[in-house]
Amino acid sequence: MDNLVNLTLFGLGALVLLLLLVFGIMLIYKTMFKKAATEENSEPIKEAVPEDVTFPYKLNTPILSTKEKMFYKAVKPIADELNLIVFTKVRLADILIVPKDTPNFMKWFNYIKAKHIDFVFVDNDMRIKVLIEVDDKTHNRADRKERDETVDKMFAQLNIEVLHIWSWGTEYGGVDLKETIIKSLNMPTAARGTISAKN
Repeated sequence: MDNLVNLTLFGLGALVLLLLLVFGIMLIYKTMFKKAATEENSEPIKEAVPEDVTFPYKLNTPILSTKEKMFYKAVKPIADELNLIVFTKVRLADILIVPKDTPNFMKWFNYIKAKHIDFVFVDNDMRIKVLIEVDDKTHNRADRKERDETVDKMFAQLNIEVLHIWSWGTEYGGVDLKETIIKSLNMPTAARGTISAKN
């Protein structure tokens, strides 16, 4: 009888030990997996650049196309009058963030890392007020249309409208820039993204 009790206690002890071992392995695996996921989402390690390196870069000047420069000259006085600051060619990754705990973080970051918005209007507190894309014939390409639709959808979900402007100035049959911007500024938040300034 004592042998049976001892055997039972030994079996229970072995089972408890086995469960603790499995639990420990699972805990170690989870910690390693979480660390690997965090490292994947973190900034890449910066490599030291040799002092004698010759960089291959050239200045991209001017940074705006001819049409974008014309647009900037037309819109800058309007922005000044409305007490707005205009930034050009702003990366989506500077406007949008992917929360660190988002599943598939890199997938969502990859959608925005190489895209930009032509013109971003902010107030004095640097809060985004108006987003404008100056469209040209490249926006008629299938890949560009798909890109525009994706970006528009991103901001529509955040209740921000992306204005697409092909031409401006009523003498050319384009939109009235001041009126279009004011309309966008005054639009109720929930209704943003529902109008287009395309011609």
